[in-house]
Amino acid sequence: GHCEKAADWISHEFYGSQLSIIAILTTHKHWDHQWGNGHFRQRFPDLDVYATEPATRGVNKPLVKHGDVLAIG
Repeated sequence: GHCEKAADWISHEFYGSQLSIIAILTTHKHWDHQWGNGHFRQRFPDLDVYATEPATRGVNKPLVKHGDVLAIG
């Protein structure tokens, strides 16, 4: 679907360059925001996926709550 195509494009653009993606933060529950998380995790098993409570699809890290501070990298 559309999520897999977007994930493939983003993967190619970023992983094919000198930049690297180490984490995803999904902030809300829209099909075009959270449904690609599982696809990314299949392709990049070490990728950390964080999300707020409503957007839990494909998450492998603790849920993020209002006021939380994330240190990534």
